[in-house]
Amino acid sequence: MSARVITQKVSEVIAKTYCPPTHEVAFEVRDGAGFNARRSADAIIMGCWPSRGLDLTGVEIKASRGDWLKELRQPDKAEAIAQYCDRWVIAAPKGLIKTDEVPAGWGWWEVDIERGALNISKPAPDKDAAPISRHFLAMLLRAHGKPGAHEIEEARRQAHEQARERVEQEVQSRVEQRLSSLKQKEARLEIMNRLVPRDQLWLPDDAFEKAFRFALDARLNDGYGSVTALADELRKAATRIDDALSRQAEGAQQS
Repeated sequence: MSARVITQKVSEVIAKTYCPPTHEVAFEVRDGAGFNARRSADAIIMGCWPSRGLDLTGVEIKASRGDWLKELRQPDKAEAIAQYCDRWVIAAPKGLIKTDEVPAGWGWWEVDIERGALNISKPAPDKDAAPISRHFLAMLLRAHGKPGAHEIEEARRQAHEQARERVEQEVQSRVEQRLSSLKQKEARLEIMNRLVPRDQLWLPDDAFEKAFRFALDARLNDGYGSVTALADELRKAATRIDDALSRQAEGAQQS
């Protein structure tokens, strides 16, 4: 599983755990606008009920062991945003972080991706948060107003699912049309066989079908009487042709 997918799944668990009306979550929050930005938090959670505390919790998501060790080499970098938060936590899949590695002032959440559950392995201690700067407030509001990575991925997944369903419906529709066409052709062949048994004609298949199409175009299939009339006319024509051929043969013998 890629780091991007892991980050997405951890974000989904956080959003599910800290959801309205008790909390609001903003993902991918930068510490400043424009070129003033130096760091970003993967998530900022704000408590919305005064009885539970209107506090801010900053979350850094780690999807790989290497990414976590890199963070430990420069823990002070987190202060660019952590200074505005009442607590700071690391969220990572189970087994990625060791207990004695988490800095003293940080909390640690273990996320079970398969079960979609979040476990507070180490509570984050409360700290004195600095007043929020207008730059950070602007970024917090901007991040809250836009979809996070997991929401974008979910929208993509839904769009892909809808496209797949449309394709399946189109394929099914074409298959049904083809089956309907084949059934119609079989029905027509059955009608032809009933009218004129195939074993009584010395015609190839294409000639037989052309003859039947001629009969259809001439509206000779409007009833049994019309078919009978056609048969009588064909017999009369055959008799006249035989007579003409006989006279021609007699004339050739006399000459």
